[in-house]
Amino acid sequence: MIYYVLKYIILPFYWLFRMPKVVGYENTRVIRRGKAVIICNHRSNSDALLLALTMPRFIHFMGKAELFKNKLAGAVLKGLLVFPVDRSSMDMKAMKQALEVLEKGKVFGIFPEGKRCVTDDIDEFEKGAAFFAIKTNAPILPLYIPKDNFKLFKRPRLYVGKAIMPEEYNNIPGSKSAAVRKLSDMFEERVDELRVIARD
Repeated sequence: MIYYVLKYIILPFYWLFRMPKVVGYENTRVIRRGKAVIICNHRSNSDALLLALTMPRFIHFMGKAELFKNKLAGAVLKGLLVFPVDRSSMDMKAMKQALEVLEKGKVFGIFPEGKRCVTDDIDEFEKGAAFFAIKTNAPILPLYIPKDNFKLFKRPRLYVGKAIMPEEYNNIPGSKSAAVRKLSDMFEERVDELRVIARD
């Protein structure tokens, strides 16, 4: 599998030459066993690669369906545990696949902004990550990538926050959609807190 090559052959060279700085790495303990959702802001097409190289577990991602039109690119993406999602509609197949990843005790990564953001702001989060977390009762690990992370000679940085546990949101009075909205707002707040830390 391509992911194994990436993780166990390319990774040592990546750490040697790029020396990424992961702030708050101790917070990744919560995802070292069992199901978990990783959420992160979205800066670049290489964001998923940065997470794959720095996080302790293999991560399954959604990728926009357009990336899979090229058969070679699609094969590479599938080897990196990326599966397609049609962003123009409610893609039930992709949602089901994400839930299956979590139900099997694996790690699912998602960029809740839904698209790349080149400014230093955090765009409004879509509700999918919160839905998956509440549906499967999976812990959520918030991450943040600074905007200047991909300059050629700059050391990459990744900020890892404390895990969010969804149990308390399952007891919110009202509909499940209210719980999803509240949890999604919490996700956005936590990632924004990491953005502020990164600027200091």
